[in-house]
Amino acid sequence: VRASFFFNGLNFSDICFRTDAILTDEGLKLVEVNVGTSIGGWQIQWMDESFRQFEGYRDFFDHHAVTCRNTPVTFFRFLIDSAAKVARGGKLNILVKVMQGFDPAGYGDFLKQFIAQAVRESGVDCEIGFFASYRELQINHEGTFHLGRKVHLVTFGGVNGDQEPPLELLRSVLAGKIACPDFPTYAVLSDKRCMALLHHAAQNGLLSEREAAFVRRYVPKTYVLGGPLYSSSVRDELLANKDRYVIKQSNGMQGIDVYVGRFMPDQDWRGIIANLHNPQMWIAQAYCESKKFYGHSGNSRDVFNFVWGVFQFGDRFGGSWIRMMQQAGKYDGVINSARGAQERIVYEAAR
Repeated sequence: VRASFFFNGLNFSDICFRTDAILTDEGLKLVEVNVGTSIGGWQIQWMDESFRQFEGYRDFFDHHAVTCRNTPVTFFRFLIDSAAKVARGGKLNILVKVMQGFDPAGYGDFLKQFIAQAVRESGVDCEIGFFASYRELQINHEGTFHLGRKVHLVTFGGVNGDQEPPLELLRSVLAGKIACPDFPTYAVLSDKRCMALLHHAAQNGLLSEREAAFVRRYVPKTYVLGGPLYSSSVRDELLANKDRYVIKQSNGMQGIDVYVGRFMPDQDWRGIIANLHNPQMWIAQAYCESKKFYGHSGNSRDVFNFVWGVFQFGDRFGGSWIRMMQQAGKYDGVINSARGAQERIVYEAAR
């Protein structure tokens, strides 16, 4: 089913994603691609004002002309551009689904200044609202409606959440009646096995030499742990070189079920490999060790491991953020906000 989307012409111009990369001694290595509107991190623009008001950073800002890409505004402008492609004039209505447990009114209030700026910059008559359940939508042959108003774009929020989008809505997206940056690209590109397919293609002459060199340079070696691409040689490689690999689910989130070999006893590592449930849904990826950087810690500084997250909204660069875990203490090789990583925005400076 996923392959059929490619064969029938998948539009890559209206997608948003965040690439997570680790800066190693060998350069940047792409460890994950997070696709769709549920990607985290773009909401933390409030840090810009906080940092600029912090006394300890004032001297830095006084002496360096740095800027911060406004990621939320870029995100909402992307939604407006996407909605305009399916609308036939008139006012645009955009609906953003909040994840389970969030209050739509409170979520919208938190982001209202960014929404207002995006609407002003776009020059389009547009309203952006939030909803919690697909039951609020009415879908028929004329389109998708919410509170009696036709909707031109809808997001799916947390695609792995408690609610699946109704089939009627998916059909409307494929028919071009409503825009959606989450479907079908999320189903195709969010699967971490894509990186294993890239390496398989690079190693077997299915890419040009330039493309293969690009994969080898930026994408860590990745294997699927079940199915036709798995072999005894892959298993032997993982067992013999525990400290070089990480095992994780192909559709995992928030650092759950991630096993970093160098931080595990050999017996536990072998047990994980031998007892994977649905092994074809798991990957092994070469471990990428972060270069160490100093970071703010209490009233001083400490050494941290970094993951760089880079946002892309359609054809717009959306800025970057950082997640950072202290090297000292209980660091287990996983750098994720849900596991306690600190979050920071990134400032840009002219060369």
